[in-house]
Amino acid sequence: MKVLPISIFLIMFPFFVCAETTASKQEEFDFVQDMKIRPYISLKLGYNNNKIQISDISSKDFTNNTFSLNPAFGLKFDSSAFGIFAFRLEAEYLHNTSDSNSYVSQRSWTTGLNYPYLTYNYETRKDTVKANASGALFNTYVDIKTPIFITPFITAGLGYGELTQENQIVVDIIVDSWNSSYDSTEHTSNSEKHSASNMFLQIGLGASFNITESFSLNTEYRYLNYGSITVYGSELKYKANQFLIGTKYIF
Repeated sequence: MKVLPISIFLIMFPFFVCAETTASKQEEFDFVQDMKIRPYISLKLGYNNNKIQISDISSKDFTNNTFSLNPAFGLKFDSSAFGIFAFRLEAEYLHNTSDSNSYVSQRSWTTGLNYPYLTYNYETRKDTVKANASGALFNTYVDIKTPIFITPFITAGLGYGELTQENQIVVDIIVDSWNSSYDSTEHTSNSEKHSASNMFLQIGLGASFNITESFSLNTEYRYLNYGSITVYGSELKYKANQFLIGTKYIF
């Protein structure tokens, strides 16, 4: 008697599997059908608080403030299955240039005897360094839907681009003697530019103010790390706190 239920089960099992598979496919179809994918464009004006660290100068970090303009293109993914969340994938052009930062990298003072007069030699080297980062950022956004016109969001992204270090080196040598006939001044200047390909990293948060269903104004804070570049054994690290305002138009 036990054989009959087992036989019935074996006969009906393929039908159960087919029914389950059909239901799964229907759910997937409903999910895809419910999904809204909308492209958008964005333009961001950034106020950058730049920070430069140089390994040769352990006691000082250079900070300065600059502006940047970043265009972006993205896709917004929205579905009732996501609940209060919507997701965006975005490609952004990135360009940020720091101000010039000057420091005295070497200073020496020596005393010599140019018979019969005592001579003092002063040598000063002054470096001016500037950093540039340009490339592409690939960002992910998580929008949090609210019943009002404000949509908070969090973001993170990775990028790839070029980090450039520009240096201007100025050396002044002054010879000061008791006898003015031995006095002299030498001034030399040299400029150098070095580049390296780097990975970029950003993480941040912000909010969109929805003017219409398609158009919004955005404000955002993010931390950016452009990586480092090593020149003649000296490592330069470039980071920034960035405050953005911008517009977004969803098609």
